[in-house]
Amino acid sequence: MKELSLMLSRSFFSLVVLTLLLSAFSAPARADVCSNPTLSGVSPTGGASIDLFESGSLPLRFNVNINADNTPCTVGLAISGRSFQQGGNAVPFILKGISGSPSFTDDVGAPSIVTVPSDGQVEFQAILNGPVFGPAGEYTAPLQLQLFSNGTAVGSPYTYNLPLSVKARAQVNIAGSSGSFGGAGTVDKVDFGDLQTGESRTVYVQLLSNADVDVSFSSLNGLKLKHVDPARQQTPIAYAAVFNGSSLPLTSPGARYKVRRSADTSLSGSSLPLTLTVGTVQDNIAGTYQDIITINVDTQ
Repeated sequence: MKELSLMLSRSFFSLVVLTLLLSAFSAPARADVCSNPTLSGVSPTGGASIDLFESGSLPLRFNVNINADNTPCTVGLAISGRSFQQGGNAVPFILKGISGSPSFTDDVGAPSIVTVPSDGQVEFQAILNGPVFGPAGEYTAPLQLQLFSNGTAVGSPYTYNLPLSVKARAQVNIAGSSGSFGGAGTVDKVDFGDLQTGESRTVYVQLLSNADVDVSFSSLNGLKLKHVDPARQQTPIAYAAVFNGSSLPLTSPGARYKVRRSADTSLSGSSLPLTLTVGTVQDNIAGTYQDIITINVDTQ
């Protein structure tokens, strides 16, 4: 009886995403109507880091600067623009008012009453609008802000392009193995059971990335299965590894072989087969024979 335990380790690579986001807001009047209000600009108060594999509030705040003859006071504000854009790609968002003001309504560009504090700055926080996964690159959100006094538009719309830098992010998973175990890393096990010459197993390397990636492979034993007990070493059993239709030349122990893959920005990612085929099984003694294949992904 011969058993084979082939373990594939997977590595996760986190690249963080710098992001800035916004939309439309509603707050009750708490002071007099602003006299001669003007909108003097938008000033981000700092960068934000976000993992676009997730969604939720961002640690991003920014100010809309409003000048008036008397402050504090109240004024109407409409903001048009609900997504960062890069070509045909979009990262949607909504806004939340800070400094005691409630959130904007969902109506794009609808004027909402805003309380202007004595320093003339109205603060907002950006929130991702549902699950988001966008390609890496530079985005902008073209915003148009319009002030209103007593329901009437005041002055010309103020245009501002809010920037967003989405950095590359990738992860790899292995499907079709018999289980996961291990400590700091994650190791998936492919068990052949009673090892037979020419026997094959196929697992799937699942990739999710918002940029081109290099998928690298290495074999601890150079595509050879060795008895796990050093005192009972036998002739190693060779095997072949084929990834997505191409043979992996991993016969030098520890050598890395890279395969370039284009970005797949769908939330489902891509699932690529890795087929392992055992060579000739000779008269080796019974026991567990194994090799470890390490799979890494590096974004470009």
